[in-house]
Amino acid sequence: MMIGYLFAALALAAALTKAYCSKKSSIYVRDIRENTFSNGIRMLFCIGIGLGFVLAEGGNLAADPGTIAIALLSGVSSAVHITTWLSATKRGALMLLNIFYLSGVLVPLLLCYFLYDEPIRPIQWAGLAVLMAAVYFMCSYNKSLGGKLTVSSLVILVVCAITAGLMDFTQKMFLYHDPEGSISVFNLYTYIFSAVVLLGIYGYSKYRDSRKTGTAVVFTGEKRLMGEIFWYIVVMAVCMFANSWFKTSAAAYLTSVQLYPLYQGASLILLSVMSAVFFREKITVSSAVGIVLAFVSLIMMNLL
Repeated sequence: MMIGYLFAALALAAALTKAYCSKKSSIYVRDIRENTFSNGIRMLFCIGIGLGFVLAEGGNLAADPGTIAIALLSGVSSAVHITTWLSATKRGALMLLNIFYLSGVLVPLLLCYFLYDEPIRPIQWAGLAVLMAAVYFMCSYNKSLGGKLTVSSLVILVVCAITAGLMDFTQKMFLYHDPEGSISVFNLYTYIFSAVVLLGIYGYSKYRDSRKTGTAVVFTGEKRLMGEIFWYIVVMAVCMFANSWFKTSAAAYLTSVQLYPLYQGASLILLSVMSAVFFREKITVSSAVGIVLAFVSLIMMNLL
């Protein structure tokens, strides 16, 4: 079990670095087209890294239809998630995004409970209730930073949380489907499907706008964007691959209720500190209560 917690810690370190780069790079991305373009390029880097790992393991790219189907669900969820994540970071507080992201743990926990009979003890159910209380307290945090949570922002946050939960669930789903399967192969196909979705949306919007205006397709904005965020994309690609690989590996040793609340709760606490230090987001009374409750829920679900 300790090796599972080690893998989770390494996944968390990669996620923190990726979140920092995502927040920093978001100021250069102006619209959904540039969003899908930059994330599509990031996925291409992930494909390259994943292919390198597969070749190092022997170069066997074979995968059964079940694995391909799970990777498709994972890739589509990933594409939607990273798009809504960047949109959410441009709209408001990183800490508010993190608490909604935290609520997404209910997706893999409940699906694994009902589909795979993964046990959830009474104290862990109580811990989940405390976790949802943390979400409630953190929802008021956005008001202290300048205003009311709009319907469109709320929808983006909810979609971001659900797709994050589906990404976690597909990791467990793959392990139950093929316990001896290659994590690198599964991740590679996930990145391929995600890249296809992102670059497909980008290409469609690019040429649709070109036909609408009757002008030739130009890539001036893309050249500007790549010059500004290229190294952010490279670092995020490496961190995204590391995060996915280590978290899937951790899922082989820990149950969903042990892994995902721990991972997201620790992420909330550390990202809140990062937001305050690097992005000058104030920790209010409500956000502090939310962080404390999240910490208590971690103890209840993993140590009691």
